[in-house]
Amino acid sequence: MIPEEAPAFLFGMPAPDSRMQTAPRFPPPSGMNGHHPHNSGPFIPYATPLTSSLELVDVEHIGEIGKGTLFQKLTGNVPSGSILKEVSLEVYGGEVMGVLGSSGSGKRALLDVISRRALGTTRGIILLNQMPLTAQIFQDICAVVTLKNDLIPGLTVRQTLGFAADLTISALFDYQQRKQRVNQVIADMGLDNRHLLRKEVTKLNLSEKRRLLIAMELVRDPLVTLIDEPTRDLDPLNAYLIISQLASYAKKYDRMFVITLEKPRSDIAPLLDRVTILSLGDVVYTGYTKTMADYFKRIGFPCPELENPLMYYLCLATVDRRSKERFTESNNHVELLVQKYKYEGEPFKRYAPSTEGEPTTPHQPLVIAALPKPTAISNLWTLINRKFSIFLAFLYIPLEASAWETFALRFLAFPFICFFFWLFYFRIDSQSQYSFATRSGLIFNALAIVSFLSAVLTVFTFNPFRTRYFQESRSGAYNGQIFVLSEIIHSAVVNLLTVFSGASVLFYGCGMQDDGEGIKFILFTFVLYCCWNFVELQTSCLMLCVKEPLEALSTTLFIVIFYLVCASGTVKSVYNLDDWLFFLTYGTIYRYAGAVINHNEFYVSNSSVVDLLGSRNFPCGFLVDPEVHCRYLNSTDFLLQRYSRPATPTVIYADVLRDFGLCWVFYGGMILVTILVYSIPLPSFIKRKYRD
Repeated sequence: MIPEEAPAFLFGMPAPDSRMQTAPRFPPPSGMNGHHPHNSGPFIPYATPLTSSLELVDVEHIGEIGKGTLFQKLTGNVPSGSILKEVSLEVYGGEVMGVLGSSGSGKRALLDVISRRALGTTRGIILLNQMPLTAQIFQDICAVVTLKNDLIPGLTVRQTLGFAADLTISALFDYQQRKQRVNQVIADMGLDNRHLLRKEVTKLNLSEKRRLLIAMELVRDPLVTLIDEPTRDLDPLNAYLIISQLASYAKKYDRMFVITLEKPRSDIAPLLDRVTILSLGDVVYTGYTKTMADYFKRIGFPCPELENPLMYYLCLATVDRRSKERFTESNNHVELLVQKYKYEGEPFKRYAPSTEGEPTTPHQPLVIAALPKPTAISNLWTLINRKFSIFLAFLYIPLEASAWETFALRFLAFPFICFFFWLFYFRIDSQSQYSFATRSGLIFNALAIVSFLSAVLTVFTFNPFRTRYFQESRSGAYNGQIFVLSEIIHSAVVNLLTVFSGASVLFYGCGMQDDGEGIKFILFTFVLYCCWNFVELQTSCLMLCVKEPLEALSTTLFIVIFYLVCASGTVKSVYNLDDWLFFLTYGTIYRYAGAVINHNEFYVSNSSVVDLLGSRNFPCGFLVDPEVHCRYLNSTDFLLQRYSRPATPTVIYADVLRDFGLCWVFYGGMILVTILVYSIPLPSFIKRKYRD
C-alpha cells in the first residue's frame, strides 16, 4: 500500500517552507529504527522533521592529477595528488547551495565525493540526516545531474520523462500516479508547453535540454540533488530561470540542491541560500549567502559598491596562473584566506538569518526515492519499450527526419543494399563453369554485407544507448544484465525482419539453388540472421571498453575480415589452410555459416549427374578437360575442393544440420559472453573514459 501522505505530496500539494534557524538534531521516531515502514530494502536514513541535512566534516580526497601512460593505467600507478583538503560544509532541507570556484578548484571532485563516485582515496565524514552516506544510500535517495549527461535521440520530451519515471519510481505507484508525478515535475521545471513536450530531444535548445535533464532526476523525488554547472553557456535570462526553479522546488518540497557555478551572476545571489567558495581544493568560505559580505568585510576584504559579490569573492580566491610570480603571489594570498576562514569563519558557517514568522513543516513529505525500486522485470520491459518507441518514432513524430532515419537504417538499409547487389547477380547460370566464381562471390558478399552492415549500424545506433546505460546504471536504475537483455530482445525482432527481407532479394532474386520447399531459403536466412546478431553483440562488447565509435568499428571490422577470409570457405578454401589455421576456424561462426550456405548451393546428392558445361556448351563428362575449360566435374566436385583436406580428399568437412545448429550455438554463446562482460566491474581506467 502507498502511504496515506504520499498523494498529498506527490500530486501537487506543496509542502510549507521549512527554513532552519539552527541545526537541531533529533533521533528517528520510536519504532522506525531508521527504516521507512514500506521499504524492505537496504537501510535508508529517515529524515525527521526539520532535520534533513547533508554534512561534510574534514573531507579530503586524493585522486589522479595527470592522464598517465597506458602502462600506468593498467597498473594503477597514474600520478595522483590532493584534490580536496579538509572540506567541511552543511546544507539543510529547502536550501540551495552554490559551490563556486574557478577551473581546477575541486568543484566537480566535491560532487563526485558526495555521490561516492570519486576514483581515489577519500577521508572524512559525509552524513545524510546524521547517518553515514554510503554509495547505496546515495543511489537510493539522491541524484546527480552532470554537465555532459546525454539524451537518447528519437524520443520526445514527454516520452523521455515517462521512461525516466518508469525506470525509477516505485512499483507501489500505478500508471496514473506516475503520470501525475511526471506532470508535476514538468510544471515545476517550466516544460509545460504542448509544443515543447512533443519536440524531439535533439531539437531542444540548451536551456530546454538542461531543464529536461534535471527533470529526469527530479521525477523520482531525490532528497539531495547534485547539479554540475547548470548555468554554463546559458544567457542571463535562462540562467536565472533555472536557478529560480531549483530554489522554488527546494522550498516547495523541502529538498536540497548542491550546484556548482564557475561564473555566477549577481541576480542569482538572492536565490542561493548557502555558498561555498573553493580554491585548489581548500575552503575559502562556506555559509549563508547573506552573511558572506559581512565575513569578508570583517577580515578586511569588503566588496565594492555596485560589484557582484559572488564574482568579486570568487576572483579574490582564484589563483593567477599567467606567470610563475603571479601564481606564487596569488597562491599565498589564497592560503591566507583559507587560514583566516579556519580560525574566524565558524560563527558565519553556523549562523542563519532569522526566520521568525515563517511557517515550519510539521511532517516532512514522503521521499518517493526511498520506496522500493521497480523490479528487474519492470525495468526490462521499460527498456524494451523505449527501444521500440525509438524504432517506431516516425509514428509519433512523423515530421521529424531523424525518426525516419532510424527506421530506414535499422529496417530498410539491408534490403536496399541487397537489391543493389541483385543488379550484378540476377543472371547467374548455374550450368556454367564460370558460375562457380560468381556464386561463390555471391555467398561471400551475402556474409560480408550482413557482417559489415551489422557492425556499422551497431556502432552508430548503439552509442547513445551505451552512454545512457553508463549514466543510468551509475544512478542505480538497472544493471548491465538487464540492459543487455533488452538490447538482445529488441534486436532479435528487428533484425529478423530486416534479414528476412534482404535474404529474400538475394536468394530468389539472384537465383540461388532452391529445393522447392523453402528449406534452403530458411537455412540461408537464419544463417545470415545468426551472423548479424553475432557481429552486433561482438561490437557491443567492444564498445564497452572502446569509447570512440570509429575505433570500435575499425576493430570489429578487422576481426570480421579475418573470419570471412580464413573461415568462410569463400575466399580461401579449407583445403589449402595450414593445420593450425584449419583448427582455429572451428572457433568461429563463419566456419559453419559458410559451410551451410556453400553446401546448400553446390552439393548434389548424386555425384554421377553431369550438371556442368564447358566452353561452347560442351559437356564436361567425368573428365577434367582444360581445352574446354572443364576444371570441375560438377558442383559437388567444386564443394569437395573447397571443404576437404589433403589427407582426406574425398571427405567434405561440412554437414548442413550440424553446422546450422552450431551457428545458433555461437549466437547463444555470444549472448552469454555479452551478459558476462556487462556484469563484470570495469577497471578504473575504463570507467574514466565514460565519466560524465
